[in-house]
Amino acid sequence: MDACSRSQSQPLLRVRNLSVVFKQPHLTFLALQKVSFDLQSGETLALVGESGCGKTTLARVILRLIDADAGAIVFDGQDITTLSGKQLRPARKNMQMVFQDPFSSLNPKLLLGTQIFESLLVHKKFPIQERAESLMNDVGLSK
Repeated sequence: MDACSRSQSQPLLRVRNLSVVFKQPHLTFLALQKVSFDLQSGETLALVGESGCGKTTLARVILRLIDADAGAIVFDGQDITTLSGKQLRPARKNMQMVFQDPFSSLNPKLLLGTQIFESLLVHKKFPIQERAESLMNDVGLSK
C-alpha cells in the first residue's frame, strides 16, 4: 500500500505501548515503557530529551534494529512488529532515522555525493546519478 492509497485517517506510523527492557547479569534497565503515538503522512516528529532517556532506542525499535519486549509497530498499514529481516526489507526502504550528529549518518572519508548515490542504489526506482545530483542541487550543493 502506498501513501496515495492509504486513508488519510490511517496514520503512516502507529506505535502502541512499546516497551524495552535491557537485561544484563546483575542489572535490568527499563529503556522504554508503554510508548504510544501516531504519525500522519507529511508530519514530522521530533524526540527531545536528556541524554539516555530513550530517544535513539525508540528509533531503533521502530526500525526493528532492536526488538521490543512489548507493544506494536504498524507502518503504512502493516504490522511490522514480528516480521523477519527478509520480510522487513520492503518496509525499510521507506524508513530512515536521522541523527543529530552528522558523523553518525555520514562517513567523513567519503564524498557526500558518493554517499547519496550509494543510499539511492537501494531503491532502484529512478536514474540514480541524476537523482543524487538533483538532491544536492536542492540543498545548494554543487555536484
